[in-house]
Formats: sequence, C-alpha cells, structure tokens
Amino acid sequence: MAGGDKRINWLLILQGWAMLWVVIGHAPLGEPGAGPAWETALYRIAYSFHMPLFMLVSGWLFYRTRLVGSGGVSGSSSGSSEGSGSGWRYGAVLRDKALRILLPGLVFSLIALALKVAFPGEMERQVSLSAGAVLHTYLYPYDNALRELWFLVTLFWMFALTPLWRVVLRRPWSQWLVLALLVGLWFFPLRTGLLCLDKVCTHALWFYLGMVVSKEDFAARCLAPRLWLPLLASAAIYLLGLYLEYLAGICAGAGAAVSASGVVESLSPDGLSAGVASTGFAAGVASGWAPVCMSVGTLLAILGGILFSFGIALLADRFVPRIFFSFRDYTYQIFLMGIFAQIFVKILYRHPLASFPYALVWLLCVLVGLYLPVLVARLAERISFRPLSLCLGLRVKRSR
Repeated sequence: MAGGDKRINWLLILQGWAMLWVVIGHAPLGEPGAGPAWETALYRIAYSFHMPLFMLVSGWLFYRTRLVGSGGVSGSSSGSSEGSGSGWRYGAVLRDKALRILLPGLVFSLIALALKVAFPGEMERQVSLSAGAVLHTYLYPYDNALRELWFLVTLFWMFALTPLWRVVLRRPWSQWLVLALLVGLWFFPLRTGLLCLDKVCTHALWFYLGMVVSKEDFAARCLAPRLWLPLLASAAIYLLGLYLEYLAGICAGAGAAVSASGVVESLSPDGLSAGVASTGFAAGVASGWAPVCMSVGTLLAILGGILFSFGIALLADRFVPRIFFSFRDYTYQIFLMGIFAQIFVKILYRHPLASFPYALVWLLCVLVGLYLPVLVARLAERISFRPLSLCLGLRVKRSR
C-alpha cells in the first residue's frame, strides 16, 4: 500500500509491521480463542489495533500523495516535498481508487464465493451461489463470502470523502473540530452493515487522524527526536485500555449478579419494594458503566497500539532499516491473497498435517500467508499483463 514515488523507509517498516499482525490475526488453526494460550494472546493483540493502524497509514499516505500541493490542501506544515502525485482531481482520485480497491475486492469476493460453494465442508461460513447471494455480498460487505474485504469498501468511502477532507484540513479550527466530531462518531456509530456504513463510522476517525498526523508531521517533529517517549507512553496507554476493558467485564458481570440476587431478595414479603428498588439501582449503575469502560478501554488500546507501532517503525529505521524488506512492498497483495493461502494450510492441518506439532503448522500458516502472495505478485509483475495486474491490486501506469 505504499504510495508516492519517494519512499519513506520508516513508513514501509510500519506497513510491514501492520501486515504481519494482520496475518497473525488470520492464523489461528481453529476457532479463535480455542487454541493454545500463546495463540489466543497474539490473536487478541492483533485485533486490538491492526486495522485502525492500517486505516491511519492509509490516511497518512493519502494526504501526502493526493491532497498536498496545487489543487490540494494549502497551508500544511509538512510542505509538498513528499507529494509527487499531489493535488489530484476528485474524478481522478475516484477512478484510481476504484481500479486499485473496488476491482480487486470484486474479483476476490467472487473467488471466495466460488470456493465456498465448491468446498462447503471445508469452509467456516456457508454461502449459496445465487443472484440474491451475490447481491447481498456487495450490499453487506462484512457478510461477504470473504468478510475480511470489508476494509476495502470502508477505505473507498474514505477516498470518496476527498472534497470534505480538502475543506476541513485548510483551517486549524475546522481540522480539530472535525477530529472531535469523528471521536463522537466512533463512540456512537450507525448500526447498519449496509455498504459498511457502521465500519465507516468507526474507522473514519483513524483515516482522518492519519491525515492530520501527516499534515502536522507528527512523527518527525514529536516522535523521532525522543523514541523512548512513544514506546513508554504507548505501553502505559495500552495497558490502561486493557485494564478498563477488564473493569467493563467486571461491571457487566456485577450488574447481572446483582439483578439475579435481587430477584430472590424481592420475593420476601417484607422487602419487596425496597429490594426491587435497591437492586434496580445497583444493577443499573454496574451495567451502565460497563459499555462506557469498554468503549474508552478499546479506544485507548487502539491509540496505544498505534503509538507503539510508530515507535517501533522509527526505532527499526535507525538500527535495522531493511527489516520486513522481503514482503513490505506487497502488503496490499498479502491482504488480498494471504487469507486464501492460510485457509489452504488450515484445511491441510485438519487432514494430512493433523499429526504435525500445532506451533509448527501455525508458523507455516503465517509464512505462507506472507510469502505466497509475494511470489504471485512478483510473477504477475514479470508477466506484465495489465488486466492481471489490476485484479491483483498491483500498480500500473496511471493517468491523471
């Protein structure tokens, strides 16, 4: 997903790091949470921040490669030196992103649909091959045959909002006002899966924050000079988020327990009214705080994970600048194809590889998910057939 002609090494590292966690999140060989404790821990860490991180990186890149410069956003503190493709017209942005995002999403959704129909016994969620099923697949992307592709639809919505981003990022007051509004939208999103509108509400914050971070050059000005600070701060924020989520579980459990015990108490003739009143109040307080704690804890865990990831990328850029070099240029192709490779490994684990050590097969699942898409992408680049490249999300000669 790298953008622009001038590559920024720490950002490539960040993309590689984020994609590694995506693949780890898809790697459980059985039902998530049912495997070994180490697998469950890695799975939970991955899903605590990795998709918001990808959305934020996408916003960062979009600002530098599409918005900065002539016709883009004026008055940015970062200047336009990074934006070799800056100031794209809105129509050109939509055409570019439709080819790069919607077309591959369409292709791989149909592939997933065909595989699930052909091998129903090997797939987790069953689908039917009918006009209605295909229509449902595209109207409700999270209920897609390959639901992981919801990210592409949500990301396209972010690009479709380009005129709004251009307006609000021009002035500091509107920039920060919209950021505050998106925080509110994150807490109170739409509750509909139609065209991923619920995901748009919960991920617009991270895409927009990526643009703001890019505009303010936050990584270079605030993080790079003192790398120990983001690493320590992120650990504290992340742990606080986990603690609040833990408290949310306690509050929810306490509310249920108080309600259950109150039913018994209220059955006594002498304490009927008092028992119901006190029980209702205690249960309401306990259960009412649970969603608040959970939401705030989740938000802090995401922020902590993102900040830690930035710190890791900047630190690696200093000491191991070529880390993830073997796959970091193909993160988009890994996202599109890696899940298919991992499904194949999981099927093998249920049959011929069942006698192999669990940890070994899990590691194989991660490595295949990373490197088989890289192999396919490099082969497609050698073939250099434009329709194939477009279907795989590879870059082709662009027009503006």
